[in-house]
Amino acid sequence: MLTKEQLEKFNEHFMLTEVTHDVTTYVYETDDLEQLNELYTEEIENGIMYLDTIIKDSYTESSQGYTIELKNPRLYIRDIYELSNLVEFIQDQMGEEIERYKKETTDTKQLNNFLETDSVDLNKGPMFTELVQNLKMTPQEQIEQMLWDNDEYLGGDAYEDIITSEYDSIVSVLDQAIEAYKKTDIYEITDDNEERIIGTHKDKMNALANYLRRVANDIEEKD
Repeated sequence: MLTKEQLEKFNEHFMLTEVTHDVTTYVYETDDLEQLNELYTEEIENGIMYLDTIIKDSYTESSQGYTIELKNPRLYIRDIYELSNLVEFIQDQMGEEIERYKKETTDTKQLNNFLETDSVDLNKGPMFTELVQNLKMTPQEQIEQMLWDNDEYLGGDAYEDIITSEYDSIVSVLDQAIEAYKKTDIYEITDDNEERIIGTHKDKMNALANYLRRVANDIEEKD
């Protein structure tokens, strides 16, 4: 059984999230004669979109599943399939994850302090090498950074298959873009000037999920 202290610590550092694909049916109001005639006579492109609407119904079509995320910074930790997975994480893994993040934060501060000293001999001692090694990004974090930078190595032939028209919406275009992303391997260039795939398919998709969550937070209208 979980204790109150364990649950409070989880809620302080982590959150349980779910990404869903929802289907919403809108009913367009067609009883405003003046609005209809105005939109028609002015030949406004996609004028139907300007009609008043109400939501008739909305439901979840599919789910990408449940995940545990670190709150600050927001970072994917692991997938959750059953309630027992959540309880086991809190009991057995939560403390380790908190300590690992604290260590990474400490390493960052140490490296910044080290580099800000008046004289730094990068050829000396293991301190610099050890800190840099500790701060090395995971494959998922590396791909997330590439997404934010819109890195040129994100591209691929699959994106050439994306077809759009005036009948498309942000939903259909985004679905096509996600499919192209799934099919595209993401590479980095090694010191030997060779291409090397970054991470696994799971790393790539979790990186995209985190990127889209951050985008959603940025565009969400706050009260």
